[in-house]
Amino acid sequence: MVVGGWEDHTPEASADVFTPLLEEAGFEVQREGSLEVYLDASLLNSLDLIVPIWTQDVITSEPLSGTKIEVEIPTHVAGTVNFASGAVATVVTTFDVWAANLPRVEIYGTEGSLSVPDPNTFGGPIRVWTQKTREWTDVPITKPFSENSRGLGVADMADAIVNDRPHSASGELGAHVLEIMHAFGRSSDSGKRIDLSTTCERPPMLGLPNAGDSR
Repeated sequence: MVVGGWEDHTPEASADVFTPLLEEAGFEVQREGSLEVYLDASLLNSLDLIVPIWTQDVITSEPLSGTKIEVEIPTHVAGTVNFASGAVATVVTTFDVWAANLPRVEIYGTEGSLSVPDPNTFGGPIRVWTQKTREWTDVPITKPFSENSRGLGVADMADAIVNDRPHSASGELGAHVLEIMHAFGRSSDSGKRIDLSTTCERPPMLGLPNAGDSR
C-alpha cells in the first residue's frame, strides 16, 4: 500500500481499516509513504496487488516540478438523468463558485422529501419532511460508518475477496457511472439526449464484519 497525502483525508486511518482484511486473505501487506516507490520497477513487478491511498500532493520532482497544470475539462456541469426505475435526477457540479448554500442531495417522493448532507462526509444531519408532519425533522443515524470512513470501499473489496462475494464498487458499476459522467459532456456537445449502452445491478447496502446491523 502506498499511503500518504493530505492528512485531513486520514490516509493512515483508511489503510488501518482494510490492512487486517488483506492479511486475513493471505496477503503480506507492505506500506510505503512516498510516491517514489512507483519508480522501483522491480518491486512493482514482484507485487500481486497495489493499493494506492494517496489523496493529494504537490509535484516536487522533475520534469513537472513547479509546473502549473492547465485545466482542460469543464469545471461546471449540469444535467438530467432518467433512471430505469422512472426516477429523474437533476445534477449540478461546479468548481466555479466560492460558496453555495444549496442542499447537497435531496430526494423527492410521493409521501415527502429527504435531505442529506454533503456525501463527502459521513454523518448528519439527515432531515425528512412528510405529508403528515408538514415540517422538517432530524432522523437519528442508526447505522455504522458515520465517522470519517474513507477507504471503506477498499475495505469492502478486501472483505469480498476473503468471503468470495461480489464487492459493492464493482467494475460493472464503475463503468456505468463513468459512462454517465461522459454522457453529460456528449449531450452538451451534441445538443441531444444520450442513451447509455451500459447498465448494472444496484449493489446491496454495505455491510462489513463487526459493523453491527449495517445490511
